[in-house]
Amino acid sequence: MVQFNEEYYLENNPEALASDKTAFEHYVTEGWESGAQANAEGEVMSGDDIVTEAVALSGEALISLISEMDADDMRALDADSAALDVPALMTTSFDVFKNMDASETSKLVEDTPESLAGMEVDDFQFLESGGTFDVGQTMANLDESTTATVLKGLGGEALEYVDAEEAFDMGVELTEMSDKNLATIVGGIKVDGMTILDGMSGFDMGVELAGMDDQYQAEMFGGMEADSMAFLDDMNDWDMGAEMADMGDQHIATMFGGMKSSTLTEIDTLYDGKVGSRMSGMDDQYQAQMFGNMETTSMGIVDNLSGFDMGAELAGMDDQYMATMMGGMGTDSMTFMDDLDGWDMGATMSNMDSQNLSTVMGGADFGFMNNLGGFDMGSKLADMDDTYLSKAMTGWSESSLDGMIGLDDFDMAGRLGGMDSTLRGGVIGGWGTASLEVMDKASTAFNLSDVVFTDMDQFTNMDAGYMVGLLGGMDLDSIKSAASKMSGEDLQFLDSAASFDLGATMGAVDDGLFANLMGGWGSDGLSYMNSMDNFDMGAKVSGLDDQYMATMFGSMDTGAMSFMDGMDDFDMGGRLGSMDDQYMASMIGNFDKDDLGFFDGMDDFDLASELGEMDDQYLGTMLGQMNADEFTFFDNMDGFDLGGELVNMDDQHMASMMSNFDQGDLIFFDGMDDFDLGGELASMDDQHFSTVLGQMDNAEFRFFDDMEGFDLGGKLANMDGQHMASMMGNFDKDDLGFFDDMDDFDLASELGEMDDQYLGTMLGQMNADEFIFFDNMDGFDLGGELVNMDDQYMSTMMGGLSADSMAFMDDMDDFDLTGQLQSMDDQYKLSMTVGMDVEAIALLNQKDIWQGSTEGSLKIANDGILVNENGTEMVLSNDGYIRDSGYVDWVEDEDFGSGSVEWAERHGQGDLDVAEDGTITNRYGEAMVVDSEGNLAPASIVASVANAQANAPTAASEAAKAADVAAREAASAASSSEAINDAVEWAEANGQGELDIAEDGTITNQYGEVMVVDSSGNIAPAPRDVAAEEAASAASESINDAGFGSASVEWAEANGQGELDTAVNGTITNQYGEVMVVDSSGNLAPAPRTEVVNDAIDQANAPTAASEAAKAAEVAAAEVASAASPAASSEVNDAVALANMPTAASEATKAAEIAAAEAASAASFAASSEVNDAVALANMPTAASEAAKAAEVAAAEAASAASSAAASQPEPAVLVTIELVGVSSDSDLF
Repeated sequence: MVQFNEEYYLENNPEALASDKTAFEHYVTEGWESGAQANAEGEVMSGDDIVTEAVALSGEALISLISEMDADDMRALDADSAALDVPALMTTSFDVFKNMDASETSKLVEDTPESLAGMEVDDFQFLESGGTFDVGQTMANLDESTTATVLKGLGGEALEYVDAEEAFDMGVELTEMSDKNLATIVGGIKVDGMTILDGMSGFDMGVELAGMDDQYQAEMFGGMEADSMAFLDDMNDWDMGAEMADMGDQHIATMFGGMKSSTLTEIDTLYDGKVGSRMSGMDDQYQAQMFGNMETTSMGIVDNLSGFDMGAELAGMDDQYMATMMGGMGTDSMTFMDDLDGWDMGATMSNMDSQNLSTVMGGADFGFMNNLGGFDMGSKLADMDDTYLSKAMTGWSESSLDGMIGLDDFDMAGRLGGMDSTLRGGVIGGWGTASLEVMDKASTAFNLSDVVFTDMDQFTNMDAGYMVGLLGGMDLDSIKSAASKMSGEDLQFLDSAASFDLGATMGAVDDGLFANLMGGWGSDGLSYMNSMDNFDMGAKVSGLDDQYMATMFGSMDTGAMSFMDGMDDFDMGGRLGSMDDQYMASMIGNFDKDDLGFFDGMDDFDLASELGEMDDQYLGTMLGQMNADEFTFFDNMDGFDLGGELVNMDDQHMASMMSNFDQGDLIFFDGMDDFDLGGELASMDDQHFSTVLGQMDNAEFRFFDDMEGFDLGGKLANMDGQHMASMMGNFDKDDLGFFDDMDDFDLASELGEMDDQYLGTMLGQMNADEFIFFDNMDGFDLGGELVNMDDQYMSTMMGGLSADSMAFMDDMDDFDLTGQLQSMDDQYKLSMTVGMDVEAIALLNQKDIWQGSTEGSLKIANDGILVNENGTEMVLSNDGYIRDSGYVDWVEDEDFGSGSVEWAERHGQGDLDVAEDGTITNRYGEAMVVDSEGNLAPASIVASVANAQANAPTAASEAAKAADVAAREAASAASSSEAINDAVEWAEANGQGELDIAEDGTITNQYGEVMVVDSSGNIAPAPRDVAAEEAASAASESINDAGFGSASVEWAEANGQGELDTAVNGTITNQYGEVMVVDSSGNLAPAPRTEVVNDAIDQANAPTAASEAAKAAEVAAAEVASAASPAASSEVNDAVALANMPTAASEATKAAEIAAAEAASAASFAASSEVNDAVALANMPTAASEAAKAAEVAAAEAASAASSAAASQPEPAVLVTIELVGVSSDSDLF
């Protein structure tokens, strides 16, 4: 508060010394409005400061100050002070203003003519003494409503004074006055005033009252005193009783509802105690209206009226009207009614519905309702929905907070915490911080930060520092959400906190948070941020990279964008022009047509060019987020050819884009002049077309089916089972119904012919509604398909089912779910339950599907793991039985059980083959051995080759023979030119592009890859060998590369490779002993293996096949020779001890022969198509000669290495496992 310094003021305002006024009076009347300083600090007093100083003056000094003020001084002070209300004081304390000059006071009366209503005759005389005010003239100039207000407040003498004024003819005014205003006057004046009116010249009061409308008569009577009512009843020229008798219930209710107790007593006396009878005949609606407006004392009179039983009337009142009546009552009236005989208020409230009860409670005192006998407030509130609950609690004071939180059966804080912010604001919007904190502690559902920042405007009474503290305690996402709702005023409010510097904070936050905050603010918020002295918004925004810039603009509206474009220190157009396509697309994808219009209208940014140069991937992503309004904008946009861009878009990105479209979007695209939607869809492959349909619904299907130039039925009929299943797995029963009703597509036949694998995958994504549809579908036997489904695919399907779907299957007449599951192989039962829905697991546990178990009662835990009665995990053991997971089944060589074979087949090895000599191989042709855990596993590459080196020259000669045979077969195959042409056409139509046949017969595809005939008779890219040494070298280089992070190892371990082992030489192996290399995607993956296939290369020039065979022989021989060296490694010796090591040489001989034969066979085709594209043959003609040399050297080295391996054999071990090609110790070797 600014203090007035009299000494300072007089010293600096010498004219005040010469004045008759005191220094303060001079300041208020002359210095203040001119901006004079009140003290040495240079401060100017506010209106409130002056009022505070004036009130502190002595009575005499205050009167002196008022006497020195004129009307303008008083008006100016009133306008600048919240504490001073001159119009109100003129009405309630007019004598104060009689200390002013009469002419100045009269000016204030003219400002507030309503102040005349409380004046006496001497007040009128004072005003007229100034010579500038005439009471009659002033009254004549008033509007009718104000005239009624003034006359209503005047006493008899004042009315006579006004009536005597020549300039104002009161009789005429009253006669011409409306019923409403006349009722206001008559209902408000006292008996002395009525006497004046009744005898006034030019005004016949009886006639006017007789002609008055019932509505205004009722309002007039309702406000009368008892003696005024008696006066009217005594009038000779008006029959008040007759008027009341003719009045309807609505007006009677208005009249009685407004009467005071004395008036009710008087009128009941006047009419011989018949008022009670009149009230009892009223409708509920009007009784409720009457009691709702009645004072408690008047209710006491009514309760005692003859012929009226108030308790009985209330007991029979409709809830709707009861709620209306009680919703406006005070506690005194509610208490009175609760004590009435014949009515139980608590019971009535208990039986009232939420809508009506919320009306009652919204206006009632919490304490009264909480203590009302026979009424359980907590349970009634708990049953209300949020809308009614908010209405019920509106107006409740936080002073009753303890009682509210303590209610039984009602979590007040929790309900408010989850309530819509608008509804909640009506309840707690004005509550203090302490109360909000109490609720925050009372329930986890009431999060104070969420409540406050959902709508800050509801909590402007909160301390800014406290609100900043709340914001600081929130997680990052919550802060972003809260800030996005803030206006410029909200930000300014936060910044006003003494402990918070918004500018410094915005300068310090990271770019990601900064972009999110800026994107959520409108132009007013951005304007406030840009106005801050300690924050350079232009520099901060300019420093954002494309990603965050796109995030920011993608969330802004055009107002905010316009503000950013207008900033002096930020080049918005320049930054947009250099933005990366990826981020440009993600940003524009969030735009509507108005946003696009703003960008297209920028002077320094060419939106059309940016879009025209955008990659298909990003353009498709962007368009997929938009709708027809935005497409229309693009299609009409100068400099951008939307149709042309769509025509040239590849299927993948076209499908990705269209899968987000609705019918309106499709209609727009189909209507374009320069884009053929039907043609695009017709030429789209199954994979991408199924992606489009899989995300759509009936409306879009119908559009496609009716579309000219596109045959949806034909397209579907030709779709392969795999993509049909993936598409339909997303459908609901309505979608299926559409497809089943199509005239040119037979859904039932498609499903009936679908492979188990795809059918199971599809059904596993559906719910009970879709199963019901399929079961009732004509032409499709769901039960039969399920009965005949392979265990593997049945397991896959079941694993994805909900409990409802499973229950439906269990109730099917033509499918025995329990029997099907009981007969299912245990390995599929176990895999089925992993990841299964908890409710589905519960249903499955009700069935005895684990028949044959020796472990007692089994069940599936919620995580899908099978456990016994003790909760111990159960697994499929090597002997084929389900056993405790701690059980280990060791098998000796003479009794090698089928359980180990089954275990291996179930764990990725496929069907195993046992040769006559006891050698076991998996589906990849890899030799199987017993590992250190007693399980069958692939022999490690090192160990297998180490035992195959005794006779390397034989391997080389065998390879040469095989190469010769392969060359002859290839030459023979060349004679079938017709087959070649067919194969070429097939390859070109299936992704290889145009093929090129060289003069030597070599065929290459569009990527430069050599083409060969694969095992299916089709031309496909030739696989290329990656030797183990190359794999080890690549892995070593990768792992030693400073840029090769641990993330690659972690990625591989998390994607099925198990724990990786890095050898001293840098070789990395996975849990299966496979060497890991860096693939073409930069990820660690197993080095590809050469797989044996059965068909020869179909080449036009057979000699080329020979050179390829020779080269394959060279590679095989080199691998054999190289592998001989590590054969005696300690890793192999530690794996499994062999009882007869001297046989290693002979075993090596066998292995070398097998390897050479496989190498020769491999020459007729390529190795696995999974091999990276890195290996290429640069000079094919020299391959034969080079292969011959390499084979010769490899043979010599292999023989030498085999000799060394035999010489360095370890001592024989005692345990004999089984005679296999090789052995393996642990996951570091295979």
